[in-house]
Amino acid sequence: MADYECKDFADIGKCFQKLHIYINTEVEKLKEKQEQIDERVKVLENQAEFANGELHDIHNSKIPNLESLIAEEANERLKLEVWGRKWNLVIRGIEGKVGESPKVTENIVRIWLHNDKKGLGFTAPQVKSMLFTAVHRLPNGPEKKRNIILRLSNLIDRDDILSAATKLPRGADTVWYRTSHPHLQFVAVNSWQREARCPMRKKENSDLCT
Repeated sequence: MADYECKDFADIGKCFQKLHIYINTEVEKLKEKQEQIDERVKVLENQAEFANGELHDIHNSKIPNLESLIAEEANERLKLEVWGRKWNLVIRGIEGKVGESPKVTENIVRIWLHNDKKGLGFTAPQVKSMLFTAVHRLPNGPEKKRNIILRLSNLIDRDDILSAATKLPRGADTVWYRTSHPHLQFVAVNSWQREARCPMRKKENSDLCT
Protein backbone atom coordinates (compact mmCIF):
# COMPACT_ATOMS: atom_id res chain seq x y z
CA MET A 1 0.00 0.00 0.00
CA ALA A 2 1.50 3.33 -1.04
CA ASP A 3 1.85 6.01 1.62
CA TYR A 4 -0.85 8.60 1.52
CA GLU A 5 -0.62 11.80 3.50
CA CYS A 6 -3.75 13.42 4.78
CA LYS A 7 -3.19 17.16 4.55
CA ASP A 8 -6.52 18.19 6.06
CA PHE A 9 -9.82 16.81 7.25
CA ALA A 10 -11.10 16.66 3.68
CA ASP A 11 -8.48 14.08 2.84
CA ILE A 12 -9.42 11.77 5.74
CA GLY A 13 -12.31 10.28 3.78
CA LYS A 14 -10.02 9.53 0.88
CA CYS A 15 -7.54 7.83 3.23
CA PHE A 16 -10.22 5.55 4.69
CA GLN A 17 -11.57 4.79 1.23
CA LYS A 18 -8.13 3.80 -0.03
CA LEU A 19 -7.50 1.72 3.11
CA HIS A 20 -10.85 -0.03 2.66
CA ILE A 21 -9.99 -0.95 -0.93
CA TYR A 22 -6.59 -2.29 0.14
CA ILE A 23 -8.06 -4.38 2.95
CA ASN A 24 -10.73 -5.83 0.67
CA THR A 25 -8.08 -6.72 -1.91
CA GLU A 26 -5.94 -8.52 0.66
CA VAL A 27 -8.98 -10.33 2.05
CA GLU A 28 -9.88 -11.55 -1.44
CA LYS A 29 -6.33 -12.81 -1.91
CA LEU A 30 -6.54 -14.68 1.39
CA LYS A 31 -9.90 -16.18 0.38
CA GLU A 32 -8.41 -17.34 -2.91
CA LYS A 33 -5.44 -18.95 -1.14
CA GLN A 34 -7.79 -20.58 1.36
CA GLU A 35 -9.87 -22.02 -1.48
CA GLN A 36 -6.72 -23.43 -3.06
CA ILE A 37 -5.71 -24.98 0.26
CA ASP A 38 -9.19 -26.45 0.69
CA GLU A 39 -8.99 -27.99 -2.79
CA ARG A 40 -5.62 -29.53 -2.02
CA VAL A 41 -6.92 -30.90 1.26
CA LYS A 42 -9.87 -32.49 -0.55
CA VAL A 43 -7.50 -34.07 -3.07
CA LEU A 44 -5.33 -35.43 -0.26
CA GLU A 45 -8.38 -36.72 1.61
CA ASN A 46 -9.62 -38.47 -1.55
CA GLN A 47 -6.19 -39.99 -2.13
CA ALA A 48 -5.99 -41.12 1.49
CA GLU A 49 -9.47 -42.64 1.27
CA PHE A 50 -8.54 -44.44 -1.94
CA ALA A 51 -5.29 -45.72 -0.42
CA ASN A 52 -7.15 -46.88 2.66
CA GLY A 53 -9.61 -48.74 0.45
CA GLU A 54 -6.75 -50.36 -1.44
CA LEU A 55 -5.09 -51.41 1.81
CA HIS A 56 -8.39 -52.79 3.05
CA ASP A 57 -8.80 -54.82 -0.14
CA ILE A 58 -5.22 -56.09 0.13
CA HIS A 59 -5.79 -57.05 3.75
CA ASN A 60 -8.96 -58.94 2.92
CA SER A 61 -7.81 -60.61 -0.30
CA LYS A 62 -4.03 -60.89 -0.29
CA ILE A 63 -3.05 -61.49 3.35
CA PRO A 64 -5.26 -64.60 3.81
CA ASN A 65 -3.71 -66.01 0.64
CA LEU A 66 -0.22 -65.23 1.94
CA GLU A 67 -1.02 -66.90 5.26
CA SER A 68 -2.31 -69.92 3.39
CA LEU A 69 0.82 -70.03 1.21
CA ILE A 70 3.08 -69.71 4.27
CA ALA A 71 1.23 -72.53 6.03
CA GLU A 72 1.39 -74.65 2.88
CA GLU A 73 5.12 -74.01 2.53
CA ALA A 74 5.67 -74.91 6.19
CA ASN A 75 3.78 -78.17 5.65
CA GLU A 76 5.85 -78.95 2.57
CA ARG A 77 9.05 -78.31 4.51
CA LEU A 78 7.84 -80.60 7.27
CA LYS A 79 7.01 -83.30 4.71
CA LEU A 80 10.48 -82.96 3.19
CA GLU A 81 12.06 -83.11 6.63
CA VAL A 82 10.05 -86.18 7.56
CA TRP A 83 10.79 -87.79 4.21
CA GLY A 84 14.49 -86.99 4.51
CA ARG A 85 14.73 -88.61 7.93
CA LYS A 86 14.05 -91.99 6.35
CA TRP A 87 17.70 -91.99 5.31
CA ASN A 88 18.96 -91.14 8.80
CA LEU A 89 20.51 -93.63 11.21
CA VAL A 90 21.79 -92.83 14.68
CA ILE A 91 24.55 -95.04 16.06
CA ARG A 92 25.45 -95.04 19.74
CA GLY A 93 28.22 -96.59 21.75
CA ILE A 94 31.15 -96.01 19.38
CA GLU A 95 34.12 -94.31 20.99
CA GLY A 96 35.80 -91.31 19.42
CA LYS A 97 37.93 -88.31 20.24
CA VAL A 98 37.04 -84.85 21.48
CA GLY A 99 36.72 -82.46 18.56
CA GLU A 100 36.54 -85.30 16.09
CA SER A 101 36.08 -84.17 12.47
CA PRO A 102 33.25 -85.58 10.30
CA LYS A 103 35.85 -87.23 8.07
CA VAL A 104 37.33 -89.11 11.02
CA THR A 105 33.83 -90.02 12.21
CA GLU A 106 32.99 -91.41 8.78
CA ASN A 107 36.14 -93.56 8.82
CA ILE A 108 35.22 -94.86 12.30
CA VAL A 109 31.71 -95.75 11.08
CA ARG A 110 33.03 -97.62 8.06
CA ILE A 111 35.45 -99.58 10.27
CA TRP A 112 32.56 -100.40 12.61
CA LEU A 113 30.37 -101.54 9.71
CA HIS A 114 33.15 -103.88 8.54
CA ASN A 115 34.16 -105.19 11.98
CA ASP A 116 32.76 -108.72 12.35
CA LYS A 117 33.31 -108.86 16.13
CA LYS A 118 32.23 -105.48 17.49
CA GLY A 119 30.45 -104.19 14.40
CA LEU A 120 28.01 -105.38 11.77
CA GLY A 121 30.39 -107.54 9.75
CA PHE A 122 29.80 -106.17 6.26
CA THR A 123 32.40 -107.09 3.66
CA ALA A 124 34.90 -104.45 2.57
CA PRO A 125 33.28 -104.05 -0.89
CA GLN A 126 29.86 -103.64 0.73
CA VAL A 127 31.12 -100.93 3.07
CA LYS A 128 32.99 -99.17 0.28
CA SER A 129 29.87 -99.10 -1.91
CA MET A 130 27.75 -97.41 0.77
CA LEU A 131 27.31 -93.72 -0.01
CA PHE A 132 26.98 -91.38 2.97
CA THR A 133 25.43 -87.95 2.59
CA ALA A 134 26.51 -86.85 6.06
CA VAL A 135 28.24 -88.33 9.10
CA HIS A 136 28.90 -86.45 12.33
CA ARG A 137 28.71 -86.70 16.10
CA LEU A 138 25.65 -85.43 17.92
CA PRO A 139 26.13 -83.05 20.88
CA ASN A 140 24.50 -85.42 23.39
CA GLY A 141 26.00 -88.29 25.38
CA PRO A 142 29.45 -88.82 26.93
CA GLU A 143 32.10 -86.54 25.47
CA LYS A 144 34.19 -89.34 23.93
CA LYS A 145 31.25 -91.58 23.08
CA ARG A 146 28.67 -89.26 21.61
CA ASN A 147 25.99 -90.59 19.30
CA ILE A 148 26.69 -90.55 15.57
CA ILE A 149 24.14 -89.52 12.97
CA LEU A 150 24.54 -91.20 9.61
CA ARG A 151 22.62 -90.10 6.53
CA LEU A 152 22.71 -92.53 3.63
CA SER A 153 22.09 -91.89 -0.05
CA ASN A 154 19.66 -94.78 -0.53
CA LEU A 155 17.25 -96.85 1.52
CA ILE A 156 18.78 -100.17 0.48
CA ASP A 157 21.94 -99.46 2.46
CA ARG A 158 19.84 -98.22 5.35
CA ASP A 159 17.74 -101.38 5.37
CA ASP A 160 20.85 -103.57 5.13
CA ILE A 161 22.34 -101.83 8.17
CA LEU A 162 19.09 -102.11 10.11
CA SER A 163 18.81 -105.79 9.21
CA ALA A 164 22.36 -106.43 10.41
CA ALA A 165 21.68 -104.43 13.57
CA THR A 166 18.87 -106.79 14.57
CA LYS A 167 21.49 -109.53 14.94
CA LEU A 168 23.59 -107.59 17.44
CA PRO A 169 23.68 -109.15 20.92
CA ARG A 170 22.06 -107.33 23.78
CA GLY A 171 24.35 -104.62 25.13
CA ALA A 172 26.29 -104.26 21.90
CA ASP A 173 26.64 -101.02 19.99
CA THR A 174 23.11 -100.30 18.86
CA VAL A 175 21.92 -98.71 15.66
CA TRP A 176 19.03 -96.35 16.08
CA TYR A 177 16.97 -94.61 13.47
CA ARG A 178 14.49 -91.78 13.48
CA THR A 179 10.80 -92.51 13.11
CA SER A 180 8.92 -90.83 10.29
CA HIS A 181 7.84 -87.85 12.39
CA PRO A 182 10.64 -85.56 13.61
CA HIS A 183 9.05 -85.05 17.02
CA LEU A 184 8.90 -88.74 17.91
CA GLN A 185 11.72 -90.24 19.90
CA PHE A 186 14.41 -92.50 18.52
CA VAL A 187 13.45 -96.14 18.26
CA ALA A 188 16.02 -98.80 19.06
CA VAL A 189 16.27 -101.69 16.63
CA ASN A 190 18.47 -104.37 18.11
CA SER A 191 16.79 -107.76 18.14
CA TRP A 192 15.44 -107.95 21.69
CA GLN A 193 13.93 -104.46 21.53
CA ARG A 194 12.49 -105.15 18.09
CA GLU A 195 10.73 -108.27 19.39
CA ALA A 196 9.38 -106.34 22.36
CA ARG A 197 7.99 -103.59 20.15
CA CYS A 198 6.79 -105.73 17.22
CA PRO A 199 5.57 -109.14 18.45
CA MET A 200 4.74 -111.60 15.67
CA ARG A 201 5.51 -108.85 13.11
CA LYS A 202 1.96 -107.56 13.42
CA LYS A 203 3.14 -104.00 12.93
CA GLU A 204 5.15 -104.46 9.75
CA ASN A 205 3.49 -101.44 8.20
CA SER A 206 4.19 -99.26 11.21
CA ASP A 207 7.07 -96.80 10.95
CA LEU A 208 8.27 -98.20 14.27
CA CYS A 209 9.04 -101.52 12.60
CA THR A 210 10.23 -100.48 9.13
